[in-house]
Amino acid sequence: MARIKVSKEIEATPQNLWAVLSDIGAVAKINPMVKSASASCEGEAGVGDTRVCSLRGGMRVEERVRSSIPNKSLEIEITGGTMPLKHGSGVFALEQIAPNRTRVDFVIEMAPKGGPLSPLMRLMMRPMLARVARGTLNGLGREVARTNERASPAIA
Repeated sequence: MARIKVSKEIEATPQNLWAVLSDIGAVAKINPMVKSASASCEGEAGVGDTRVCSLRGGMRVEERVRSSIPNKSLEIEITGGTMPLKHGSGVFALEQIAPNRTRVDFVIEMAPKGGPLSPLMRLMMRPMLARVARGTLNGLGREVARTNERASPAIA
């Protein structure tokens, strides 16, 4: 199984980050690999809610919220799709470290389907997963900043 953990400090409260993360249908706004997504819910997702993501490159992933602790953590597991995976999941963990600063840890685990190339696939997956995780955390920071700008009226 390939496992990576990426962390980033973002200028935002856990509540502001949660508002973006828990809107699972809007994942294309933060994850650079996702072209579009549709979710079984609108707004904040809970355990059991699902989404289908169309990825850049033509693949499709079906996912389900495995656990959700508002303003703390969100775990999503891959349940199907066209990627050759035996298992896949992602966990976001939020920890407020200052009044308007939160550390976000993003852990991704993926196991390719078996076969003679499986060990090679695991080695190749790690750098790709790290790029996706970093891109997602950067996208999360940008989307939260945009959301905060829209919510704050401009001072004239």
